[in-house]
Amino acid sequence: MKLLFLNWRDTSHPKAGGAEQLTENIAAELVKHGHQITLLCPLFPGCQQQETKRGYHIIRRGNQLTVRFHAWRLWQNKFRQDKKAICVDQFHGLPFFAPLYAHHHTLAFIHEVAGECWQYNFLFPFNIFGQLLEKFSFLLYSGTTFITVSESTKNDLIRVGIFSDTISIIPVTISVTPISSPVFIKNNPIIISLNRIAPIKNITDTISACLHLKKRIPDLQLWLVGSGQGRYFEQIKLLAAKHQDLITMHGFVSEQKKQELLSQAKVLVTTSHKEGYGLNILEAAAYGTPSIAYNVNGLREAIINNQTGLLTKHNTPEDLARQLEKILTNTKLHQKMAHAAWQRSYKFSLKNTVDSFESILKQL
Repeated sequence: MKLLFLNWRDTSHPKAGGAEQLTENIAAELVKHGHQITLLCPLFPGCQQQETKRGYHIIRRGNQLTVRFHAWRLWQNKFRQDKKAICVDQFHGLPFFAPLYAHHHTLAFIHEVAGECWQYNFLFPFNIFGQLLEKFSFLLYSGTTFITVSESTKNDLIRVGIFSDTISIIPVTISVTPISSPVFIKNNPIIISLNRIAPIKNITDTISACLHLKKRIPDLQLWLVGSGQGRYFEQIKLLAAKHQDLITMHGFVSEQKKQELLSQAKVLVTTSHKEGYGLNILEAAAYGTPSIAYNVNGLREAIINNQTGLLTKHNTPEDLARQLEKILTNTKLHQKMAHAAWQRSYKFSLKNTVDSFESILKQL
């Protein structure tokens, strides 16, 4: 089967995240199953216009807006004549509007309905315009098959008018293999945040909680791992400079370095306003590191509360500090959650994800 994946970024993009990793891991496995995969995404500085990676072909054209024109043209020229071809239209705020040209050959793939996230990522009036455009864009997808990764996103889709019976949930996968012998006894009170530093990730709440907690745990450390840019990133840098005894900014790190940091940290914290799925939580679990997160869409699915980690009762720095103190000062509780998180990480295999994805393709 020929598949055209439409995405706002590929994994080589400087701002690529877990959603892009998942897409390309699926693509690479589908190639092994005999499918022909093309991925179209926008250009970015220093990129190649075309390349082949792990058997799938990447084409980069246009920018975040004009790439939609290139998607239409590529479908018309290379895929339209193939009656079995599928256009995988990936939503990240705005979709590619594939039903306008690929019609019933469209498969919608969405990690999260952005909704209120527009308010965190854009200034007025673009935040209002984007949120309205996203809301009305779903009208084009009535009857289209949707794939998503969480029950929260499925519920959001139903709220914007997508029929429940057209939505399938596939299991997520992580890009790392759980280590065979993790160290569950970690005496250093090191907290790690593994996120792009952007307003939607709400790093300021993590910092506020740690500042509050450091009064009671003087040797507490907070590691910020992830890249960023713009005004919010500069704000975080200023906070880190002001509180050097607490905060270390590691920036973007290699996979090897990330795994090293996750193995050393005692707990991962994420205070995002919203996520598609908290893949960073699962990655930490693979190294025997439990997590504490805000109880929001995409994070509540990644943690089994009171088993593999903790969800806050109130999404505030004060409550987060209380939950952190609970897990940092109770060795028995920490070891129990670390072991449970590590065991659970084994279920998020790429095979399960691809098998689910492929079974949906066969039903189209």
